[in-house]
Amino acid sequence: MIRVLLFFITVGVVAIGAAWLADRPGDLVLSWLGYRIELSLMVAAILLLVLLIVSVFIWSLIRGLVGTPGALGGFLRNRRTEKGFDALTRGMIAIGSGDAQAASRYSTIADRVMGDQPLALLLRAQAAQLKGDQKAAKKAFDTMLGAPETENLGLRGLFIEAERQKDAGAMLSFAEQALERNRAVGWAATALFEMQCAARKWRAALETLAENHRHGLVDKQQQRRWRAVLLTGLAAELEQDGPDQALILAEEAHGLAPDLVPASVLTGSLLGASGNVRKATRILEKAWNAGPHPDIAEAYANVRTGDSVRDRLKRVISLAQKIPDSFEGAIAVAGAAIDALDWKAAREALAPIIATRPSQQVCTLMAEIDEGEHGDRGRAREWLARGMRAARDPVWTADGLVAQSWAPVSPVSGRLDAYEWKVPMERLAGAEDFEDDDSLEPFPDLDISEEALDVTPLEDVSEEQEPDEISAGQAEDTEASATPPKRKKAKTSGRSRVAKRKIAVAPDDPGAGGAGFEDEDAGLKS
Repeated sequence: MIRVLLFFITVGVVAIGAAWLADRPGDLVLSWLGYRIELSLMVAAILLLVLLIVSVFIWSLIRGLVGTPGALGGFLRNRRTEKGFDALTRGMIAIGSGDAQAASRYSTIADRVMGDQPLALLLRAQAAQLKGDQKAAKKAFDTMLGAPETENLGLRGLFIEAERQKDAGAMLSFAEQALERNRAVGWAATALFEMQCAARKWRAALETLAENHRHGLVDKQQQRRWRAVLLTGLAAELEQDGPDQALILAEEAHGLAPDLVPASVLTGSLLGASGNVRKATRILEKAWNAGPHPDIAEAYANVRTGDSVRDRLKRVISLAQKIPDSFEGAIAVAGAAIDALDWKAAREALAPIIATRPSQQVCTLMAEIDEGEHGDRGRAREWLARGMRAARDPVWTADGLVAQSWAPVSPVSGRLDAYEWKVPMERLAGAEDFEDDDSLEPFPDLDISEEALDVTPLEDVSEEQEPDEISAGQAEDTEASATPPKRKKAKTSGRSRVAKRKIAVAPDDPGAGGAGFEDEDAGLKS
C-alpha cells in the first residue's frame, strides 16, 4: 500500500514539473567551436533524460564485464563451501551412528574442501577416534592447539586420549594447561579434582574444590559434603603425628556433615584422647541417635582411657538404650559383654535377634558365647555352620568392593565419598530364615526376664568420675573380669571389634572344648 502511494506521488510530481515547464516556454542556445545549437527548454530536458539513461546502461554493462571473473569465483567458492558443510553434516551423522567408514570418507572431503577449519578438524579427530587411529586423532587435536578458538577443544581431546592410554601424567598436564587459560573450564576442573582425590592429595583437593565452588561448578550442598570427607581423610593421616591439628579438622568435618559417621567417630575419639570426655560423648550420642553404627558404639565404649571392661559394658548399654530394639545396639552390647565375660548379658542382648533372623555376625557371637561359657565346641560349630548361610551384615562397600574400614576414596575408581554402609547386594538372596530352627535357642536352660539383667547402665557418661578416680566397685569389676581380652584403641574408621570377632575351632576334634579365640582379623581356622 505504501509503495502504491509513493508511486502516485512520484507521478504527480513529474506531471506538475512537466506542466510547469510547458507553461513557461523558452530557448536553450549552445554555441561551441563555431557551432550554434538552439533547442526549446522542453526538448533539452528530454534529451538530458535520455542521455542519463544511456549513461547508466553503459556503466552497468562495463561493471558487469569487469566483475564477471569475481562473480564466477564467488559462485565457485560458495559451491565449494556448500559441499564442505554438506560433508561435515554427513560426517557428523556418520559418527553419531557409529559408521567409521563413512565418517572417514566425509572427513577426507571436508579436509580437502575446508582445510584446517575448526569443524573440519573436529570431524577428522572424531573419525580417527572412531576408527581407533590414536595417532591421527592426536595429530588433529595437536593442530587445534594452534588457534585460540579451538585450543580448549584440542586440550580436551588430548586429555581423553591420555585417559584411554591411562597416562596419568599427561592427563594432569592437559587439565592444568586448560585451567591456566580458563579456571571455569568444567571438564578440566573436575578432572583435576578427581585425580587429586585418587592420589590422596587432600590439601590440594581442598583448594581445587573451593575454586570449583567459586566458579559455580559445584553446588553448595555437594561442596560441604566433599569438604567434610576430605577433611576427615586429612585428619586421619594427622591423628598420630598431629592430634591437635587433626582434632580441629575433624571438628570442622563433623560440623559440615553431621551424618558422616567416620567424621563423628574421629572427632569423638580425638576429644576423648585429649581429655574432653563430655563433649566427645555428646557428639557420639548425637551421631548414634541420627543412625546407629558399630563404629560409633566402639568409639563410645573407649571414649575414656583406663576404664575397665565392666565400665565399658555399662557405657555401651547406656548408649544402646537411647534407641531401644536397635540391631547395632544389641550387637554392641553383646560384644562388650563378651569382653567382660558376662555371658548372661551377652545372651540377653542377642535374644530378640535370635528369635527372628540372626545374621552372620550374630551367629559368630553366639558361637563365641557357647564356646566361652560352656566350652561347647560342637554347639559353636553349629552356629558357625548356620552363619555361613545366614544373612550378611552391613559393611563398608565401594564400587562393589567390600572393605573392613571406611576410606575417603574408592580404591577401585578413586571416586570421592564412594563408601556406603550397606549389605552387599550379591549375597542378599543367600539369607536363611532361622525362625523355625529350635536347635539353636540363645538360652537353652535360662529363663529370660527383664529383671535378670543385673548390669546397671550409667545414666550419663558425662557425670562419671575422672579416670584417675577409680571406685572400689570398679576395682572389684576389674578383678572379676579375669584379664579379659585386650581391646585396641578405637580407630578413625572401620568395623568395630565385635563385627570382626571370629572363633577358631579345630576341625578334627568336634567334641573337645577350650578352643582359643582370636580377635579382629584372625578369621576362622579350619
